[in-house]
Amino acid sequence: MRVSSSTMVDSNCVHVLQLQRKANAFDYADQVLEHWYPSVEEGNNKGIVVFITSQNEGAITGGPAFTQAIDDAILMPLYQKTFLIPLHIS
Repeated sequence: MRVSSSTMVDSNCVHVLQLQRKANAFDYADQVLEHWYPSVEEGNNKGIVVFITSQNEGAITGGPAFTQAIDDAILMPLYQKTFLIPLHIS
């Protein structure tokens, strides 16, 4: 998902039923980001949105350019529209 053509940052969504090895969604999101983009240069403008169904929680993380480009005007509506709604598998 391209967040903005002017900022040139990209994000991926990850949906997980249950965490087995990490304590929370933020730890898991950081691990996925580091696995997909091992260097700062590769992950500089990349972000990840993680949904954990069984715990009904989520996290947003990203490289330095991603976190600078994504401000509260984008994060708060995303959080309010997605993370506060219980996730269900059909």
